[in-house]
Amino acid sequence: MRTLSDGVMLTNGLGFSPDGSRLYHSDARAPLVRAYDVKEDGSVGPWCKFASLGDDRVPDGLKVASDGSVWVADAHGGRVAVFNSDGTHRHDIAVPLPMVTSLCFAGDDLRDLYIVTGSRGGPHENCGSIFHTRVEVAGLPLPLARVAV
Repeated sequence: MRTLSDGVMLTNGLGFSPDGSRLYHSDARAPLVRAYDVKEDGSVGPWCKFASLGDDRVPDGLKVASDGSVWVADAHGGRVAVFNSDGTHRHDIAVPLPMVTSLCFAGDDLRDLYIVTGSRGGPHENCGSIFHTRVEVAGLPLPLARVAV
């Protein structure tokens, strides 16, 4: 097994493009989302910058939607940043608490977006919350895991 870390320090979000040809990765120690091309054998090539949240931002959880857009929790920015499949910024979803840590698509049509926040920057020490909103684009279904026992 070869090491592909290339400076990865704190992985918080991973997601594949709808066709499985790209792997997206957010590292909470860098202000960007990386992209890797996925090869036929399942390995990945070198990473390239996919999108940046801004120099003072921290990308946390990440999900990919059915249209190829990449949705990223901004850990200190009070938002979910949504990027088009080419890495351009599409829009933000404002969140009432600043520490946005994770998100997921749910519901029968995968258009329910749940957003999780931490306590940092909130009104008291233990105030993390889960927020819900409906979105126009569906998320991708989670692939089934195969676990050997």
